[in-house]
Amino acid sequence: MRAIFGPTNYIGEWRLKYNNEFYTLYKESDIVTYIKINRLKWTRHAIRMEEQSPTKTVLVAVVEGGRQKGRQKLRWEEVRWKIPGSWWREIGGMLQGIGTAGRSF
Repeated sequence: MRAIFGPTNYIGEWRLKYNNEFYTLYKESDIVTYIKINRLKWTRHAIRMEEQSPTKTVLVAVVEGGRQKGRQKLRWEEVRWKIPGSWWREIGGMLQGIGTAGRSF
């Protein structure tokens, strides 16, 4: 939109239009409000569906259970570094300097 309408001359200074200027120009609500309204429209549509409809079944389903307690399970990349005496550590040591030339951490 900014590329189509171009900059605005505001008090002798050129600048890009702000989002609220586009909203007033088109008399439309912002994208977040638009998405929320359409979600409500879809929900009303799904509620009026037949009881056997898969869409309504998923909409009214109650999810049982929850997340497991404690720390998340480690991924393979995290596990391989913890294997004692493994050659992964040697390769990791060699590869650690690659790609970091010129960077200061």
